[in-house]
Amino acid sequence: MRASISLTLLGCAAAALAFAGPSAAQQTDTTHSPAVEVAPRNARPHRDRNLLTPEEFASRHDPDAYQLIRALRPGWLRGARGVSSVQTSSSVVVYRDGMRVGGPRALLDIPAESIREIRYFDAIDATQRWGTDHAAGAIVVTTR
Repeated sequence: MRASISLTLLGCAAAALAFAGPSAAQQTDTTHSPAVEVAPRNARPHRDRNLLTPEEFASRHDPDAYQLIRALRPGWLRGARGVSSVQTSSSVVVYRDGMRVGGPRALLDIPAESIREIRYFDAIDATQRWGTDHAAGAIVVTTR
């Protein structure tokens, strides 16, 4: 009887050690792991390709929003690509301070010095936000 109790206690102790995990001596030091990467100090901040801010066009002397976009993000002014552009000729829709003002020519009426930011929405995002008739996307100009 005594031997069976000893074996039972020994089995319980072994099971407890198995569930406890590795001992402190078996654990490895992960503070100096080679998997940790440090970003380089001179890394350029990620630029949003769908946004133009005054910091990006401060050194430019373009008179209006159209010229700014044409110089810095000309792809925004191009029409829709692919099969749909063959079937329908669509152009980007322009919004100024939340109101629809027309096509790309409306950008000529927005002075560059009054612009807070210009944001581009591709066809999918523009259609989800404003509905159909945005096959070439939308340009939203926010003024001061």
